[in-house]
Amino acid sequence: MVEVVKRCSFPMLDGYKCNKPFKVSSVKAGVRKYCEEHHGNDVRNAHRYSENKLVTSTNVHAQAGNDIVMREWVMAKIKSETQDEERIRKLEREIERLQGQIKKSESDKKIVSKIVRKELKNPAHKDRVEGIVVKILQSTNKRIKEIETYLERGEE
Repeated sequence: MVEVVKRCSFPMLDGYKCNKPFKVSSVKAGVRKYCEEHHGNDVRNAHRYSENKLVTSTNVHAQAGNDIVMREWVMAKIKSETQDEERIRKLEREIERLQGQIKKSESDKKIVSKIVRKELKNPAHKDRVEGIVVKILQSTNKRIKEIETYLERGEE
């Protein structure tokens, strides 16, 4: 048998198709139109690969199984909701802690800037800073000259 690559035509929430490639045999190529992830959502194959575990049968005994599945689903949602609430509380505490650190760092910044201004008035530190700035400017000017000569050679 020959394998055929098709694209899933399951409609997504954004209005586009899933468009995920999947392989089928040439015999089933005309029948199947959804990938493995969405295959159970096809009405003809509702019993296979579906996220929906509810039975669509009219049999009363088969539908009784739906109650169990629905109860499990509700319990899972309740459990995930409590986990989400706890996670939100932890994130709120973390935000408050970070806001406190930001306020502390702003006050620390003011203290440090006062100390730096006071130290920069000292002539020894002033000369050292000026020397560093001059050295950086010299290396920058040297690099600019190198770039200009490189560009001049490239234009010729």
